[in-house]
Amino acid sequence: MSYPFFRFPQLVRSDILKQMSVLESFSIATLSARSRAAVRISNSSQRFELIIKVGEKSVISRSKGFRSYDDDVLTILFKSNDEKKTEFQYQQWKLFSQDSVPVEVEKIEKFGHTLITFWDDALAITEEIPKYLFGTFKKLSITLDLGSADLESFYKMFSFVKDLKLELKHVLVGSYANTKDEVVETVLHECRAIEQFSIVGGVSENFYYDLHTRQPFNFKYIHIERPQWVTKDHMIKLFLTCERVRLEEREFEVSEIRDIINEWVDGCRLKHFEVYGKDEHYQHDFVLRLSNTFNDKIPVPRAKVYNPERNIHEDIMFPTDSCFLITRTDGSNGIIYEREKVLFLTTDFEMGTDELNANR
Repeated sequence: MSYPFFRFPQLVRSDILKQMSVLESFSIATLSARSRAAVRISNSSQRFELIIKVGEKSVISRSKGFRSYDDDVLTILFKSNDEKKTEFQYQQWKLFSQDSVPVEVEKIEKFGHTLITFWDDALAITEEIPKYLFGTFKKLSITLDLGSADLESFYKMFSFVKDLKLELKHVLVGSYANTKDEVVETVLHECRAIEQFSIVGGVSENFYYDLHTRQPFNFKYIHIERPQWVTKDHMIKLFLTCERVRLEEREFEVSEIRDIINEWVDGCRLKHFEVYGKDEHYQHDFVLRLSNTFNDKIPVPRAKVYNPERNIHEDIMFPTDSCFLITRTDGSNGIIYEREKVLFLTTDFEMGTDELNANR
């Protein structure tokens, strides 16, 4: 025997909806404006994370800290109508601005549900997502993966997010197949104050970012692959205002790292800097030569160092002359060290007082 859902009191309806998976909540929200409002009210205290891969898919999940299963994730794939299987019988859903959209639902163990949808123009539909989902899940933080999208697509998505006052948490731009220099330059400038930023696949050899006319970055974390365009002066004028910087495949000289550290010593926001080189550019000898350019360095044989990728402090025993401590002008300390051919500078570490005094 069925019972009309909207005859339940609002508190009861909200409690029922809170127990549902993301897929179940989303599917109910597509039924009517009233259903969508009910889902929005029930989820008003919960935060959701939305990853938008422009033109390809969206992934929505509950933020950590709220009651949910590990696989309570909904991936919406956007495909062309030409990709439909002629012999397959699809469900018909009312999605976004369309009254009847062919849909296939898949359950993938440990990865939640996948909603495969088919459209005449998948890219255009991607641009409607933030507005629609904001009307369904009130507290959204967004990761925008632009891939090789053009500037028009970026500005449309960026405007949606700004107009709706959504939290743009992370932007990724570029691809290994086709990265457009002008898109990377513009997106990097426009998004310079968001929490996280990534450049994927690198840019061309002719890429240029004018450090004299552009404002400093204010990222909590920036990750750049193949950053050959990042010079010592870029680091000093644009990157020291970030909290964490990770560069892959960039070989600085000892003198360049020395100049960067000198600026860092005088005071800046940077807490963690890691730079990966090709082959064995950053190894024990590099740190030794770098330490010899400082008169006030202190050797560090062992420390508990924070690993931001794993969100833990690791107890590290450093080989002789592979780690040293530098004191900043404000009295705080940082260590410079090499590990697995990666050069690190960090202020997030712990070291015993006795051990520190023994090496002074």
